[in-house]
Amino acid sequence: MSEQLPVLKEVLVFTVEEIYPLQNDIIRILKRAVNLKAGFLESLTRRKLSSLDREFASLAARWVAITEKIVDPGKLISSDDPDLHAKMYRLLAKGELAILEQHHTRISNLMDYVEKILSTKRNEANFKVTVFVSIGAVLIAVGSLLAQAFS
Repeated sequence: MSEQLPVLKEVLVFTVEEIYPLQNDIIRILKRAVNLKAGFLESLTRRKLSSLDREFASLAARWVAITEKIVDPGKLISSDDPDLHAKMYRLLAKGELAILEQHHTRISNLMDYVEKILSTKRNEANFKVTVFVSIGAVLIAVGSLLAQAFS
């Protein structure tokens, strides 16, 4: 067990300083995306939706950096001590660092959910604009026909 302590300390620090803050930020943007009410004007400008998209892209970049550390746990060790790296890989091979995979899976699922919500909101905005343009085209066509009929 004493052999595991330095490695577990590194994993705990990584979890507390990088994984949990990212997870909290994903949940925050998820709540904002779910509660986004895009009225007609918002559908045209997409200001709020664009802001969420930019934030999501930033979270995705952070997620990629964290994923690299989970895939290669040697990268999450701040020390250059080869013995510590060897201990990390031994524990990983024994399956004793499965918590990293659990965090990876949970955050991947959250990221997928946020992407689906944002995609749905984009589609709703596109639909509203399409309906507006279609109604405008019909009104112009009717107006044109009426103008020809009375001239």
